[in-house]
Amino acid sequence: MTNLQQYAELKQQKKAIDIKLKELEKTVFTEVMAVDGEKLATPYGTFSIFTKKVYKYSDELLAKELNVKESIKLLKKEEELKGKAVLDQIKSILRYQSK
Repeated sequence: MTNLQQYAELKQQKKAIDIKLKELEKTVFTEVMAVDGEKLATPYGTFSIFTKKVYKYSDELLAKELNVKESIKLLKKEEELKGKAVLDQIKSILRYQSK
């Protein structure tokens, strides 16, 4: 197996694994809640439920945020054009799925 083939196959497997993990997360959550509600010790590790704070902001604030992001984008472009911003080129791999 070539490195290219192995890379492509692993990328496909990762995508499939990520999907499966998302599906399993729901059932694992249900199992933990059914037993103790917070923790479930198993031979595979201790599974814990935790609370994560997630804020939902007003449309007014989100619009302001968008305006700020657009302003920053323009300022960055201005620095690029004036030569003030430092360009760093990084090589990366891009793979397309064969049909």
